[in-house]
Amino acid sequence: MDSPLTRHLCHWDESLWMGLTGDDAQRVYDWIDSDIYTQLEQAQLIPKFSAEWNSLPGYDLGLRFESHFLPLRQSELSMEMLKHFARSVLKISIELDKSEWCLTLLEPGQFGVDQHGRPLFIGIPAIYKKDNLKFPFSDFASCFLCPLELVAKQPQLAGLARRASNLELGEYRSLVTPILYKFYQLAHLNQFIDLSPFGGLYHTGQYIKLVKAALKEKIHRRRTGAPAPAPWTIDLLEKIQERIDGLNLSGINEKWSNYHNDHNIQSLCEDEFNWRDHCEGQHTEQIITVLESEKRGTLLDLGANQGFFSAIGAQLGYEVTALDTDSGAIDQLYLSLLKSNFFLPIRPAVVNFVELNDEETSRFASDVVLALGFTHHMRLVQGLSWDDIATTLAGLTRNLLVTEFKMETKARNKRGKISKHVEADYKIEKFLDSLKLHFSDVRLGDLTKKEVSGGGRQLILCSGKK
Repeated sequence: MDSPLTRHLCHWDESLWMGLTGDDAQRVYDWIDSDIYTQLEQAQLIPKFSAEWNSLPGYDLGLRFESHFLPLRQSELSMEMLKHFARSVLKISIELDKSEWCLTLLEPGQFGVDQHGRPLFIGIPAIYKKDNLKFPFSDFASCFLCPLELVAKQPQLAGLARRASNLELGEYRSLVTPILYKFYQLAHLNQFIDLSPFGGLYHTGQYIKLVKAALKEKIHRRRTGAPAPAPWTIDLLEKIQERIDGLNLSGINEKWSNYHNDHNIQSLCEDEFNWRDHCEGQHTEQIITVLESEKRGTLLDLGANQGFFSAIGAQLGYEVTALDTDSGAIDQLYLSLLKSNFFLPIRPAVVNFVELNDEETSRFASDVVLALGFTHHMRLVQGLSWDDIATTLAGLTRNLLVTEFKMETKARNKRGKISKHVEADYKIEKFLDSLKLHFSDVRLGDLTKKEVSGGGRQLILCSGKK
């Protein structure tokens, strides 16, 4: 991961670790030994770690994750996920403040999900004894408040806000209140209200408290040369929490967000005993039959959309990672998990298959990979070659790849009519030849008839990686 506070994440001895050195190692070790760590871990706000000195090569202290934690980049969080992360950070900060600790820095890369998709915070190297330290509101606003408020006002900007990872307060205000921003710029107030520890008081409308706190800070620094205490922190955090809770993100609707609207995915996620009642159709039965025949392990659902097949895999006993580039669809999957109290082991994320490199394929590699209703878009819309598609799929697959070839598809390149070369190349034989370069056993499964929208689908099963 690319965050300074999480760049020491590494896989070693078949586990995920965080490595720490020097003073950070001792401080984090002391904190993990405290009651507040136990409280936050039991509240499922941070991962459960085992701390071991001199066990992780190259580091003084190794923190071993004791659950199936998936680190995520900020750009891999849907807006509903980002909102839940924001609320989790505020809860953590409130409890830290009560125990005389303080979170000093927030940045992309400090987050991830457990095996059930719950948001967990891993930026524990940024936790210090509070003393006179103050909550990093500008960081919080950049990572959470600004992008969430922008998208609540203009849902069509969800993709842009997500890919940007963070949006600074000044940038946000210049977009939504350009005249006021210009006035403050002329008055030389922008830096104070955007970057000072008191910016949160301004942005939550607590102007009198802001003036009092700023004056107290000035007097205290003049007398002691040190920052003043901030007894108003918990009140500020609660005000921010109210603001986050009031944001409506339901307007996010990208191209494929509603693709699985004909399925009751919420019930599929909640119904432990009769979940098969929510699965109908020849195509669905084919996939269930294949998954039932495999040894249970990890499952990666590519192009998961709202998570129909992800939920089926989880109900069958797989630990599922659900990826899709449509953040509106991942929003709906995440809300289904949230409403079902994270009953199923599904870890959702917004990830574009086209952008997966070797590092990413190792992060998401799973025993079984589903790539359904997917490869024709990669070839015809995204313009990837069959060899590129097969190479990435093989890199993600440990044991079995379950994919398909869709006939008579209406998918087309973004630029319009597909070229004669690509049209001539869109043959199942071409796809099979590329898959055979990576798998020793490539066989055809069942053929779904044309009743499935857009034409029949030929199931393809690949195993025996070369």
